[in-house]
Amino acid sequence: MHTQGMSHRIRLGSKRKSPDRPSTIPNLTKYEPRIQLEAERPAPKPTIGDALIALAMDPIAPPATQFIADEPTVGERFLRCRKGFQSENKPDHVRVGFHYTIDNGKRIDEIKKNGMLSSEDIGIRNGQMYGPGIYICDNPHAFSMFGDTGILVFYIAGSVQQLQRTSSGRPLGPRADSFRGNKLTKNSGTRSDCPKTSYYDEVIVSRAEQVIPVYAYPRTAINNAEHMYRFHVKAQELVDRYINFPEDYDTGRNRNCIPRKTYVPRIFPSYDDLHYERKLYERMADRIKEYRQLKFLPNGMVVPTWRGR
Repeated sequence: MHTQGMSHRIRLGSKRKSPDRPSTIPNLTKYEPRIQLEAERPAPKPTIGDALIALAMDPIAPPATQFIADEPTVGERFLRCRKGFQSENKPDHVRVGFHYTIDNGKRIDEIKKNGMLSSEDIGIRNGQMYGPGIYICDNPHAFSMFGDTGILVFYIAGSVQQLQRTSSGRPLGPRADSFRGNKLTKNSGTRSDCPKTSYYDEVIVSRAEQVIPVYAYPRTAINNAEHMYRFHVKAQELVDRYINFPEDYDTGRNRNCIPRKTYVPRIFPSYDDLHYERKLYERMADRIKEYRQLKFLPNGMVVPTWRGR
């Protein structure tokens, strides 16, 4: 019995499979090339839109930061302007700037839909020391008293002309794409007619297509200067990676290349800057109170409200 069992097992183990009977064991080698191709397939490259949205949700961004650069027409207008500058051999470098406004409940939505408009576009004729245009500063702390909401923008200065304020408040010289000035030129009160720092330098961009608004954040974010500076640097790094120097970040082409970066200076105010800042706060306090006493209804009507409500 023992010998028969052994021979039976031997016969079962050596029995050949019938050629017309399909095997139930999957042929893994058949699928190996497909699995390998899927593993080696490169992941889609993130776009600048994906990176900017991620930065708005990153802890490095100020609290309550809104991403407002999702209007296609505004972005396409900005890119067309940059290509136009390139065709005219004008500087096309994109930088990060800041603008402050008072949000009345609809202001941010208007900026998101239409972009940044110049003073001529919105019908403002007063309060423009250097003439019409979109006023932007490279320093997020300067001119923050002009509103309760900050707008981080990308802008293309193009050809820039340095301004000196004249008695009539008009710029001197030929028309340029942008102007750079400092209101302390005539308000410093020092022996020199020029400000000691660039703390209050501002850029006046001539056309709306040179600017694209990207983020809206509460003005209280500037209370943390270190946090705001890191947010400024990170935003400029994304601009350099995707717009200014994308070829430097292409690892397939330049593996040993050190990417170029736009320097973001950290400017500290002088005594004259702080003295001028106090004057600006006093000047803007009444204006902000006036806006706060107005109530904007859903039907578009604006009605006055009692103080304290």
